[in-house]
Amino acid sequence: MIAVDTRVYRDHGGLVAYNHWEYITLSDTFTLEIINHSAHMPSGAGYMSIAIGKTQTGDTVRVLDCWNTNSKFKIGQIVRVVSKEKPNYNVPPPHTLVYNTISMYYEPSYFDLNVAKTTWAMLQN
Repeated sequence: MIAVDTRVYRDHGGLVAYNHWEYITLSDTFTLEIINHSAHMPSGAGYMSIAIGKTQTGDTVRVLDCWNTNSKFKIGQIVRVVSKEKPNYNVPPPHTLVYNTISMYYEPSYFDLNVAKTTWAMLQN
């Protein structure tokens, strides 16, 4: 049996939520307070974890983690962020959709639309 996606998605004027993401390269390890964490999401050839968090300097960043996908970090937990290169296999930009009960569309999440700084890294306890 073939699964057919019958959900309705809003176009947002042709702009995909992650078009404005700014990919940054880390020069050092730092700590991050978890605001939101989605573990073990399928993405391209593998799985990834996506964390949104606040740095000690107050920046909000998105961490794409293909190396530690089995952990589930809690809101408010402080974790180490260790710089990693983007994987050498195809990993499409992940996005999270939420159902809007007013518009009745699946739309990009608040974090997809409002957090631009994005990096590849590994999260550690």
